[in-house]
Amino acid sequence: MNLGYVLFLTAAAVITVFMCVNFLQLQARETRLQKEVTLLGTQLDAAILENDSDYNRIMTSVDMEQVKDVAMNELGMVYAKKSQIVTYEIENSDYVRQYAEVPQG
Repeated sequence: MNLGYVLFLTAAAVITVFMCVNFLQLQARETRLQKEVTLLGTQLDAAILENDSDYNRIMTSVDMEQVKDVAMNELGMVYAKKSQIVTYEIENSDYVRQYAEVPQG
């Protein structure tokens, strides 16, 4: 065997070992990240269940007739007239933020 061939095989072996180690590290990282995603999903599900439970508990403890009675009789609130209602069409948003007066009609 000549020296060039031995150096080539040594370099190929080192590169192969390096690639294998790198592959195993990436595989271990992927497994760790997958476990973390699973854990976070479980935590999210638990938080959603807790929020739903709290929401249902709060909604069943509120007497909407009493709220309406206090609003109308003690605070003087009334239903809006049809002429006071302004409807907006907005895309890709769950809320409207008002920065200026609403233009009339």
